[in-house]
Amino acid sequence: MTKRYLLIGAGLLLSGAIFGTKSSVAASEVMGTMASSGSVSFTSLPDPFRVTEVPDMYFGSIDVNYNKATTKAAVASGGNMQTTQRISVHDVREGLIKGWHLQAQLSDFTSTAGSTIKGAVIRLSDPKTQVNGADTERISLSGKSEINRDLNTVLVGETRQLGEHTAEFDYEDMRLVVPPSPTNATEGYRENERYEAVITWNLFAGPEPSASEE
Repeated sequence: MTKRYLLIGAGLLLSGAIFGTKSSVAASEVMGTMASSGSVSFTSLPDPFRVTEVPDMYFGSIDVNYNKATTKAAVASGGNMQTTQRISVHDVREGLIKGWHLQAQLSDFTSTAGSTIKGAVIRLSDPKTQVNGADTERISLSGKSEINRDLNTVLVGETRQLGEHTAEFDYEDMRLVVPPSPTNATEGYRENERYEAVITWNLFAGPEPSASEE
């Protein structure tokens, strides 16, 4: 008797479980549908090692000289051009940092009418050098700190500190040297014409190469 009642009770409980499942399915019936959207976009990470600022230099007006070279320091501004005074290198490379060097090359100065100054150079001197706003002696001018038609190393960073590496120049520390003007009318410098040139700057990882490697 006792065993029979236990079996019947178990059967009743199982039956209830089955009925309960059928009721749950009925309650989950889809009553309406909508759609939503998701989106994502990608941007490239900034280059961890790059030159971020180089100076524009305006040298004002120079008297034509047929006998000797003329040297002129940069001035603040003139016409629609303004002198900027800083070279900046952004360096946050991972791993062992071995410094960097910056090279520059100067094109010929050419006037609006096509006259050309050949052999002009820009000489840099005595910059204030910093890493992240703190003075440092680990950034310095190269011994070839003359910008001319050759690709020369101008600035060398030997610091392993990460961040913004800068060299800032006073106007007097940026000087243009112009050779004597040819005396013939075809090649001579022309008065009242504006001459412009382009400086191309190239940043390299690692220390300045030795003379034998260049």
